[in-house]
Amino acid sequence: MLSSTIPSPLPLTPTLQALYAVNNNLKFAMQLFFKPTTTKMLGNLKVFMIAVLMTVIMRRRFNVIQVRLGPLLIGIDQQL
Repeated sequence: MLSSTIPSPLPLTPTLQALYAVNNNLKFAMQLFFKPTTTKMLGNLKVFMIAVLMTVIMRRRFNVIQVRLGPLLIGIDQQL
């Protein structure tokens, strides 16, 4: 028998589905109104902003390899 302390994921499912649908509609609208390069850079900026938020809010520390690979992931060419 299941314990009553385990929360059911069912109430959260419609909320996640709604957020996913909004996200997909925003991506589609972006592709209609922006140039492809702008759309790609905004998508890559998302990776950078997640890293910044993880550092600021969650106090996450990144190692040297992660820091050096970061610009490659967001599409910035760096001179070595």
